[in-house]
Amino acid sequence: MFNLSSYLEKFKNLKDQDSDKILIKEILLKEAGINISERNIIISKEKISIKGSSIQKNIIFLKKETILEKIKESLPNSSFKDIS
Repeated sequence: MFNLSSYLEKFKNLKDQDSDKILIKEILLKEAGINISERNIIISKEKISIKGSSIQKNIIFLKKETILEKIKESLPNSSFKDIS
């Protein structure tokens, strides 16, 4: 028999990626001085990918640890381990 409550349980932990992207954008602006559009931020399970110039990516790489720490503080339930 189909149990609706167990089916809906799958969707309980889904996050709103748009709000996460806005928060990541604010952290990048504050920590690295880089202003990137939300559409240039791609979120997967454990990785955040940034579409941007090589200069922007180099700055992000240099400040990667600080940026990841701030993201983990702001999104405690996230499992992000890398940003590129």
